[in-house]
Amino acid sequence: MTNAKKKHYDKSIETELKKKSIIFSVWDCEDRNNDAYNWYSLFRRLFKKSILFDFRAKKHKMGYENMKKLFFNILKNEKPSFVIFSPVIFGELELYDLKKIKLISPKTRTIVLFGDDDVGFETLSRYVALFFDYVLIAQLNYLKKYFKEKIKNVYTITGADLEKYKPLPLNKKYDVTFIGTVKSDRIDLLRFLIRNKIYVNIFGHGWYDYPEFRDNYKGVLSSEDYVKVINQSKIVLSFSKNHLGKPHFKGRIFEVGACKTFQLIDYFNEYSNLFKEGSEIIMFKNKNDLLKKIKYYLNNEDERERIANNCYKSIVKKFNSKKILLSFFKKILLEKNFHKDLPKLNKTVVSISREDLNDYKKLNEKTKKADYIEFITSEGKYLPYKSFLQAYSLDLLKKQISCCSYYVYSKKIGSYLAFNPEFVLINNNYKDFNKLLNINQLMVTKNFFFENLDKIKKAFDTGFIDFVKKKNSVIISIPLVRLEKFNKLSYDKMKNYFQMKFLSHLYSLIYQKRIFSDSYMYNLLIISLLNKNFFILKHIFYSAFKKENLIRLKF
Repeated sequence: MTNAKKKHYDKSIETELKKKSIIFSVWDCEDRNNDAYNWYSLFRRLFKKSILFDFRAKKHKMGYENMKKLFFNILKNEKPSFVIFSPVIFGELELYDLKKIKLISPKTRTIVLFGDDDVGFETLSRYVALFFDYVLIAQLNYLKKYFKEKIKNVYTITGADLEKYKPLPLNKKYDVTFIGTVKSDRIDLLRFLIRNKIYVNIFGHGWYDYPEFRDNYKGVLSSEDYVKVINQSKIVLSFSKNHLGKPHFKGRIFEVGACKTFQLIDYFNEYSNLFKEGSEIIMFKNKNDLLKKIKYYLNNEDERERIANNCYKSIVKKFNSKKILLSFFKKILLEKNFHKDLPKLNKTVVSISREDLNDYKKLNEKTKKADYIEFITSEGKYLPYKSFLQAYSLDLLKKQISCCSYYVYSKKIGSYLAFNPEFVLINNNYKDFNKLLNINQLMVTKNFFFENLDKIKKAFDTGFIDFVKKKNSVIISIPLVRLEKFNKLSYDKMKNYFQMKFLSHLYSLIYQKRIFSDSYMYNLLIISLLNKNFFILKHIFYSAFKKENLIRLKF
């Protein structure tokens, strides 16, 4: 395609989008210092009308019920062409709410944006994707995984907004800069550099709690200052490991490159497929390699600038986010039948209670036509799509057991905890994992059920479960069950293994100045004391004095 034709091609799409509207509902998108807001800025330029709807902020400001009501009222009144979400919607919107969107506004296309499939695909993304019309992913190497599972409505979206991230005529007043949140590997690398007399200017959330970096920490950057600081830096440290310590694609690599600023990047083989290592990007493999390269490139300005310029040219040519989005919308607007049905499963699921296990003959008859068995007790309640998703997971991955996440629930205060099974299994900690399991979470194949009937009975009678293993099980990190009773571990473990949903509700009441007039806090305290959930009280105490949380309450 010639440049003239391509320009006309892009303009025709832009003209079409200028007739349409979008609701941008990505997590934390109202925070102007957040990456999500930067994406919103691009969408706002593309569409006739772009509505910002931050579930986190709205819930804090008006409470859960009013937030949800407002969202669906906007949807009903605006009838947007598109709604784009991030996957962090549980507790704000649930899977069944996505069906409601289609009923209220049938012509609205739903899009989900996944940034971290390297940590979320196995347990979350592959399932959530089934409920959306389109999927945008940032981890380019995961596209083939979606296609392998016959999820074809997936597109990549890795690049930089060149109208925002661009070279500025500013002096390079910072030798070495790091911009980002706190992670353990980042702490270790920065500590090592500082001890070796490299002064690093540190910006970003979370560093308030680390006094050792007080002399280096410069605060949180606004969106505008973020671009300025990149331009004012000789070297930007682009750490690109996820919270598991494994390298993955980071948007910052493209943003820094688009500013024509030199950067040192965590080694990630996939970057070599996008850039020429040595001439367009420089990567480091360990802290000593990083230290060595910082010293070298600080003393070799011409080479540093040449590499930064080459990277800039590559990004302008191949990773312009606007062009990538225009191409995406051009393709999907050609589709007439854009709503995707859930995959059809020719499988039969049978629910079994403890009473069913008392009569083997009746049990055998009840499960005669079953492919999969799920379990139910009086303390558990299935949420929509539990049976479907667990049966789908077993059929897809050919495992014996499917284990989902759960909410901890009380009639007085609703769901106040959410179990994060993937966080327990980061280090293969099956001892803790087994203690937190509940029979209601499980679905098993019929063969496994009858071969392990005694263990199933024991799980019902004692709560003891030790047969969920990595090799025989699939984990779904979506809460598909609601429990009134659960097992507890130490506070240090509980704060990592559970999402403390009650904290968000308390912050909302504080923001609305209703913390003492509303019954929620008192009911939470009573439930915590009666059930000996002392970790909840401890978490409230520690969170109340965390400076980061108090600052974010001000929005």
